[in-house]
Amino acid sequence: MASTDPTKRIAVKSHRGITYREKADGSKRYSVYFKGRYISKTDDGQPLLKLDQAVERQGQLTGLRRRGENVQRSEKVSFETAAEAWLEHAQTRPRKPLSEDTAKEYRRFLDNVLVPRFGQRLIGSIDSEEIERFTVELLQKHNSESAVANTLKPLRGTLDFAHRHKKWISRNPAAEISDDYRVNCNAKRKHHEWTSGEVDRLIAVAYERDNRRDAKQEYGLAIETKIRLGLRLGELLGLRFGDILLEEVGGEKRAVATIRRQWSNGGQVKERTKGKVGSRRVPLTPALYRKVVERRLKLGAGNEDFVFAAKSGGNPPLQSNFRRRGWNAAVVEAGLRVEDGVRVTPHDARHAAVSQWAHLGLTPAQAGALVGHSSSRVTEGIYTHAFNRHAEEETARQAMLLAEGVSS
Repeated sequence: MASTDPTKRIAVKSHRGITYREKADGSKRYSVYFKGRYISKTDDGQPLLKLDQAVERQGQLTGLRRRGENVQRSEKVSFETAAEAWLEHAQTRPRKPLSEDTAKEYRRFLDNVLVPRFGQRLIGSIDSEEIERFTVELLQKHNSESAVANTLKPLRGTLDFAHRHKKWISRNPAAEISDDYRVNCNAKRKHHEWTSGEVDRLIAVAYERDNRRDAKQEYGLAIETKIRLGLRLGELLGLRFGDILLEEVGGEKRAVATIRRQWSNGGQVKERTKGKVGSRRVPLTPALYRKVVERRLKLGAGNEDFVFAAKSGGNPPLQSNFRRRGWNAAVVEAGLRVEDGVRVTPHDARHAAVSQWAHLGLTPAQAGALVGHSSSRVTEGIYTHAFNRHAEEETARQAMLLAEGVSS
């Protein structure tokens, strides 16, 4: 029979520290006494409606006490509030603070994806099953596994921060997701397999686009340089004219570029390359060097001017603008095939360069040194894709035909 006083706490005799209040409809709301207060909700903000829930919650709280941890009221903390606290902490922490570019990227993921999905949700109401469903949704939008993993980093960071630093939740649900739903930011995506004809066609189209009346900036030389030298996009845009020089070797002059900096996603100069190798030298063909000199004369540029700026003294384009206005437009117009959802990205130009060098006889160690790999195993494992696959197969086919003729 229901209690006449719904505010009265009734002790559960078989479980010390657990009480309940009985409502007029006969239902019960349980509470666990912990460090001077009654806790009536699970760590994800749900009311304790059954005795076994209260017993489980009591066990969780006991574990926190034994580890010397505290529990705070997660029902008053939204995901957005926790995410802002985490991002500020991650940028100012003494060990491995986020770089400016990474912080901007995480801010973009939060503003565009995570806050619209979880923003005003209570931090304790997000569970592992919901994270798994959300992961599937992102993958179904044709995002690569590595892209999804990067998007989820601020979510995982926020939940871990809420658990370990602020104690807003007693456990991190991101750590409890099934292995079947874990995504890896280092997952290898499929890369385009190039032919010599495609390389030549893309470069030709890029130069043709530069000559149009509506062209706002020239991208032809930048695209050719990226494909020929295998540079990272930031390294390409960070080139200054003073980095490309003629050196006398054996009585002859040879052009060489020193790769020493990068132009960041946020439009800033970083006086270092992305890899662990540091600065490196990459040779240029005479034809490519002449095009660089012609561009310098056209701009009236000095040694400190960026090679791919629109004018002398200006900055190079943002990486996003290079992709959208330069690379992507040329790829579409060149009709590069896209199979099984494989995109042709600026980074694929790097793959094209190394694969072509391997096709022409360079060892992985030689190719890896040119693109700034710390180990030839990286080059072998990632970049040496098939180049001119059909031509190679036809050569093998002709050899087989000759062998058949000899044996018969």
